[in-house]
Amino acid sequence: MQINTDTKIETILQAHPDALNAIISVSSKFNKLRNPVLRKLMAPRVSLNMASKVGNCSPEDFYKKLEPLGFVIDRLPKAAMPAVEAVPDSSDWEESLARFEDRLETLDVRTLEMPQPMIRILFALESLPESKALFVHHKRIPVFLLPELKDRNMDYRIKTISEGEVNMLIFRK
Repeated sequence: MQINTDTKIETILQAHPDALNAIISVSSKFNKLRNPVLRKLMAPRVSLNMASKVGNCSPEDFYKKLEPLGFVIDRLPKAAMPAVEAVPDSSDWEESLARFEDRLETLDVRTLEMPQPMIRILFALESLPESKALFVHHKRIPVFLLPELKDRNMDYRIKTISEGEVNMLIFRK
C-alpha cells in the first residue's frame, strides 16, 4: 500500500496488523492508540502529517517504521504539500455569544492533556439541547475537533484571549 503525509492513521492500521505497534514505537504520545475507543475517535481523522506534529516527530520517522512492513512511501516534495491553514478568530464572536446569552453550558478543558479535551467536548455535545451552546475554555484551538464538529452538523466560533487561552462557542447549525 502506498502512503504519504496525507494518509490517515486508520487507513494504515487497516492495511497491516503490525502497523499499530510500528506507529506507537515512533513516539510515546501514541500509546493512547492502544485504547480502542480513542483509536476509533482519532485514527480516521488524523493524517501522518498531523500525527507528526502531535508526536513531535517527522513523517520520515513514520516512514522508517512502516516501510519494513511493506508500505510504499510517496515522498511529495515540500512545495507540493498542502499548507496547514490557521484558524482565525471569528469576526462575529460577540453577536454569536449574545445569541445564546442565557443558554450556555460551560466546559473548562484547559488543564487536560490531549485527547481528553476533544473527548470531553464531544461527550458534552451529545447531551447539549438544541437551543443551547457549549462555551469551552481551552488552551489552544483544537484543530482535530473542528472536522468532527462539521461532521456532526455543529458550528463554532473562536476567540483567542491570550497565549495559551482560547474560548470556543459550539452550537448546532
